[in-house]
Amino acid sequence: MALSSLSLIFNLARALKKQPQIASIKIDTFLSEDHSYSSSVTTSPIEDGAFVNDHIIKDPFTLSVNGYVSNIATIGIGVVDQVVAVAGIPSALKGKNKAKDAEAELVRIRNDKEIFTVVTGLRSYKNMVITNVSFPRSSTTGSGLEFNATFQQIEIAKIVIVQLDPDDEETVQSTIEKGKQDLKDKNSVSGLGTKLGKDFTDGAAKAGAKEELAEFFKLKP
Repeated sequence: MALSSLSLIFNLARALKKQPQIASIKIDTFLSEDHSYSSSVTTSPIEDGAFVNDHIIKDPFTLSVNGYVSNIATIGIGVVDQVVAVAGIPSALKGKNKAKDAEAELVRIRNDKEIFTVVTGLRSYKNMVITNVSFPRSSTTGSGLEFNATFQQIEIAKIVIVQLDPDDEETVQSTIEKGKQDLKDKNSVSGLGTKLGKDFTDGAAKAGAKEELAEFFKLKP
């Protein structure tokens, strides 16, 4: 099938449904889409050598597409200029190199680790990132761009800042005193001796005392 006729079909399809899009890149069509929802089941070994399952964890949503971007300029919904192109009017072929621009933009988005929205024939997905993109070429590709891309949806953590009420003296004072107590314990040799059941007031310089103190600091949470 001629490239111009293929592009005409793509644009006629776009007139009937929402056009596929990756970030700001308009895609002529997704030849295939794979929407994947998976889960992982955690396992723990038990004494008899078997395993028990205790949790089900939702894996991030992933989307894989095989897309195509034609290299023919479009106007509006893309039907009028494609008809002109099929008629052989050269002016309809003038415009940006869409295929080359789309390839460069996909690579840039991947390199810059951008978060974006993907519009598919099924639905739109926010907070997507590119995990893989490739550009296969064959005798049927023509001057357009065929690509395979895999996306993953990421969860963006929300930061919650909790402020203590300065008028709540009991809570504020308790926090301050606890901090001081921790520092005191870590800097007091006698305090450490009490915790370890040893008397370091006179024997801190004995052989092995430094090692015991170092071990205490390492193990203390």
